[in-house]
Amino acid sequence: MKKYLAILLTVLMLFSSVSALAEYEGYFKTNVGLVNLPLTDQEETLSYAGYDSWLSNYSYKDDQPIWKLFEEQTGVKIDFQVYSSGELESALSVRLTSGMNLPDITQLPPSWTNTGVMKYVDEGVIIDLTDLIDQYAPNIKALMEEDPYLAAQMIAPDGRIYSVMDVMYPINEVVPISFIIRRDWLEKLNLEVPTTVDDFYNVLHAFATQDPNGNGKADEIPLIVNEVDGAVGYFGTGFGLPYTAINDNVYAFDEEGNCTFLFATEEAKATLEFVNKLYNDGLIYKELTNDVSVVESLIAQDLVGCYPGQPVDWLSRANSLTSETNGDWIMIAPPVDENGHTAISKRFPTGMYYGISADCKNPELAIKWIDYIGFSAEANFIKDFGIEGKTFVYDEDGEPQFTDYIMNNPDGYSPHDAMRTVGGAPSVLVFDTPENYLMKFAGSTVYDCIIALQPYMVDANPLILPSQEESAAYSEVWPDIQVYYKEMFARFISGSESLDNFDGFVETMNDIGLDKVLEIKSNQMHRYKEYMNSIG
Repeated sequence: MKKYLAILLTVLMLFSSVSALAEYEGYFKTNVGLVNLPLTDQEETLSYAGYDSWLSNYSYKDDQPIWKLFEEQTGVKIDFQVYSSGELESALSVRLTSGMNLPDITQLPPSWTNTGVMKYVDEGVIIDLTDLIDQYAPNIKALMEEDPYLAAQMIAPDGRIYSVMDVMYPINEVVPISFIIRRDWLEKLNLEVPTTVDDFYNVLHAFATQDPNGNGKADEIPLIVNEVDGAVGYFGTGFGLPYTAINDNVYAFDEEGNCTFLFATEEAKATLEFVNKLYNDGLIYKELTNDVSVVESLIAQDLVGCYPGQPVDWLSRANSLTSETNGDWIMIAPPVDENGHTAISKRFPTGMYYGISADCKNPELAIKWIDYIGFSAEANFIKDFGIEGKTFVYDEDGEPQFTDYIMNNPDGYSPHDAMRTVGGAPSVLVFDTPENYLMKFAGSTVYDCIIALQPYMVDANPLILPSQEESAAYSEVWPDIQVYYKEMFARFISGSESLDNFDGFVETMNDIGLDKVLEIKSNQMHRYKEYMNSIG
C-alpha cells in the first residue's frame, strides 16, 4: 500500500484549523489548494439530477454530513433531484429530451457510457464547457494537462469539451470483477477452487446434488447471474476470448485499431453451448436477468453457490448476508482456456458523464462546484474519509485512519457502505483512488482476493467521445442490436433456439447495423491512438 503524504492546508468550516490532508500520490500532486473557498460570496442554490446514493435509505436529499459540509465550505446548496438505479435511465432521459425543467447540473444517460453526450449537445440541452473550464476550473485544467489519458476521453472530436465524467480508472486497478463462490461449500464437499470450464461444471453440479447448505433439500442455486450476457462474458475466457467480455470490453482491437465484437465470434458460440448445458442440467438459475434485490434475497436464504460481481459491493455484502449461516465467500479468477490463459477486464475507465444545462443561470458557479467537488484533492479526501472524529481520526504521524464506525460498523455495514451512511463513496462526481479503498479492507478476505486477482487484470478499452454524426448513427442501431443479442442469448441458453442458427444470428446483427458500430469504434480507437501519439 502506498504511504500517504501528509501536507498542511486550511480547510474551511469543519476543518477550520490547520490539519494534515492526505495527498493522493500520482493523482492530485499539482492541483492541491487551487480553489479558494467559499465559491460564492452569498449562499446560492444549484439543482443536480442523477443517481441517488448506492445505499438505500440514505438519500442525498437528507442533508448527509459530507454534503452538508460541502455546502458550508462552498456556499452552494445543492437541490438534489435524485433517482434510484431503477428509475434514473427512463426518468432522466425523458426529462432531458423534453428540454423542460432542466436541472443546472445533470448526469447524462445512458448510464456508464458517453454515447448520450453529443446527443444532448446536438439537442441544445447542455452547453460547451471549454472556456468555462479554462477560466474557472483549475483542478480539471491541471489534471487534463497532467494526464493525457483523461484528456483523450474528455475532448470531443471537434476539440471542444461538453462534459466531465467520473474518473474510475485509478481505483479500477483494485476492483476485479469475476466469480464469487462459497468457499465453505467447496471445503464441505472436498472440492478445489475451479480453474477450467470442466472444473466449474463439476463444482456447480456438486453444489446442485450434494446439499452443501445442509437443509436436506435440493434447493441450492449453483450459479445466478444479473444479466444474460454476463453468463457468456465471464465464462468466455475458458473458450478463448482474450478477456472477460464485460462493459465496453465486448470489443477487441487489433494493432491497427480495427474492431471485433466478441459476442459474434466462434468463441462466444462455444461459450453459449457450455452455458446451455449448465441451464439444461439445472446448474444456473432459471431467470437469466435478475435485479440486485433478487440476488441478495437468494444469497441471504443460503441458496446461492456462485455469482459474478466485484469485491466491495458484492463479496463483502455476501459474507454479511450469510453471516448467520457462516457463509464464507471468496472471489476467484474466470476459467482458463486450453492454453492456461485467462484475463479479467477492468471496469469502465470512466463512469457517468455530467453536463451543465442550457437553463443554468450561473454556469460559472456550476463549473466551479463541479471542479471542486469532483476534481480537487480536498473534496476527494472528504468523500473518501468523511468527517473527522466520526469516520476517521489522525494518528500520531498525521495519517488518517478509519474509525470503528467504518471498520466495525455497529449496523453491520461493510466499510464502503458505512461511508455511504454519511454521504461518502458517492454516486456523484466519482474520483476514487486505491489507497483508501485498500485501507478499508486490509486484513480481510476482500483484500486478499483483490491482491490474488490483480495479476489477471487487463486494461479496459478507453471510452472516446463520438462525433455528432457517430453519436446519431450509433444511437440509431446499437439499442436494437443490444436488445436482439440479449434476447437471442436467452434463447440459445434456454434451448428455445438452436445454436445451429448462430451464423444467422451474426448475420442479423450485421443487417441491423453492427458493421456501423464496429466502424465507429475503430474510428474512435484511431483517434485515441493519434491523440496519444501527438503528445509523445
